[in-house]
Amino acid sequence: MVKNAIGKRKQRKVKNLWSGIFNGRRNVYYLYCHAYTEKQARISFCRQIAKRQGVPDWMTLQYFKEGMENYLIKLEMEFIEDE
Repeated sequence: MVKNAIGKRKQRKVKNLWSGIFNGRRNVYYLYCHAYTEKQARISFCRQIAKRQGVPDWMTLQYFKEGMENYLIKLEMEFIEDE
């Protein structure tokens, strides 16, 4: 916990560890990242895949749309800030 200017305690957020399995047209990607939410993890994973493939981010975000069945994201480890 950190005190802000008023003196109230403010809890510091910690990013969790997420794992993702993404089934592309030819490849299957097993990835890990640190993010606050599953939505942020999906964006991070799509950016990693885009960088590996040499394509723009929007292409992988379009291919792995939210709610599609061609990927799976799991919370691997949840971190909790302790005083």
